[in-house]
Amino acid sequence: MNTTPGAASASAQSKHRTKSARPRSPYDGLPYEDEDGYERRWGGLSEAAKADLSRSDPLTFVADHLPHRDRAEGSVVVLLEPVGFGQPMVNVISDVPRNPTAQECYRLLWPFATAAGQACPPGGRAMIGLIHHRRGPAVPSLLDQRWLHAVQQAAQEHGLEVLGVMARTASGALLPIADADAA
Repeated sequence: MNTTPGAASASAQSKHRTKSARPRSPYDGLPYEDEDGYERRWGGLSEAAKADLSRSDPLTFVADHLPHRDRAEGSVVVLLEPVGFGQPMVNVISDVPRNPTAQECYRLLWPFATAAGQACPPGGRAMIGLIHHRRGPAVPSLLDQRWLHAVQQAAQEHGLEVLGVMARTASGALLPIADADAA
């Protein structure tokens, strides 16, 4: 092992290069983007591994692959996923109030949940999930709670399962919202 000052400097430079090895993306620094997080989740995976991960965590897959033009404060993404019939549907609603009331959250989801419930064959299963874009820290907020409760209510009333609720903050952080967060 070489312990000369030059070797230590070269080692530090090598570590710095490794950390910044990812080429600069045109999305770096834009609101609601996290290119490093995307690379951690999806970079280096085989196509089969990407497909497996997208099936096991469809909300993260949709959040990470949503075009930048659909990522803005207040933008809401509703994911409807049939189990054993049909194809998943991603719906982007860009003109949602930035701080909707609980009733506004529910009213936005109602037509999607109704359609999914009606399309589900007898004995079939369908799921509903939501991603919303907001400002603020990457900790659960009252707005996150409102969206979670609205998804749960719409799912219950239409015989759907809850796929999940996720907040994307302006820093690009993805924050899954759990029942414990909504207490």
